[in-house]
Amino acid sequence: MDAKAAAAARDADKMQSGAGASTSQRSGPLWAHAAVDVAAAAAASAAVAPFIMIIDRAIIEAASGGPKLLSGVLKGCGDALRRPHVALFANPAYYMMVGVYAATYAAANGIDTAATRTDASPATHAAATLAGTTAVNSTACIMKDVAFAKMFGGAAKKAGMPLATVGLFGARDLVTVASAFTVPAHLADALAGGGVDASTADTAARIISPVAMQAICAPCHLLALNLYNAPEATSAARLRAVAALAPATTLAFAARMLPAFSVGGVLNQALLRRGHAAVAAPGDPG
Repeated sequence: MDAKAAAAARDADKMQSGAGASTSQRSGPLWAHAAVDVAAAAAASAAVAPFIMIIDRAIIEAASGGPKLLSGVLKGCGDALRRPHVALFANPAYYMMVGVYAATYAAANGIDTAATRTDASPATHAAATLAGTTAVNSTACIMKDVAFAKMFGGAAKKAGMPLATVGLFGARDLVTVASAFTVPAHLADALAGGGVDASTADTAARIISPVAMQAICAPCHLLALNLYNAPEATSAARLRAVAALAPATTLAFAARMLPAFSVGGVLNQALLRRGHAAVAAPGDPG
């Protein structure tokens, strides 16, 4: 789940990106609420996609022998600011990235609306959100990563993506899911056991876990790219290539989680509150 897709981090985690509305706020025409869910998802995704796309492209180009990671990020940011019509709006990669996060947010928003209107139990609501957003985000991220590797990677042959590469992308996403939904609870318990206030421990765990787990996700991502870019490389050469890029890539992965799910999640949530209140049945509290 690149998606930490991010937590990512989910201080904006996917489970909460559409949460928090009362049943009355989801009364009225279902089609209108569905439109709000999709529109909020699209707007939030369009806002955060540029920076995430720039980082992802820079990582792939650096892994294939292109510009250094920082140089790629700076160049991408400069191009986006000077020529957004070319770097973003005429760039298929931008729309792919928007699609990944729009699909993820829309899935979370739609599940939240359905669960709220049917008075689903908190456990059912949470389980449906986790399963639905994980499935959507992981699938979309893998498709995006395969496309990005072909667009920006250095492999001479742009077809025949190794199954091992796809599998490693999937493994990376499983680690991301664990970092957002499984590890924080255990980490929070450990912190609380050490004398940290329970609320502080929970907040700290939700921030620390996704960031720390990038130390696993980044090398996994780099190895996946290396298998595609250098299919004939020896195991020793692969390890050297991954080790050389892992520190900078880990930092980049951690940095991309902020817009991916923190900023994007906050924006998505704000748009949902306003939108659902606006289309609620007359007489219902907003």
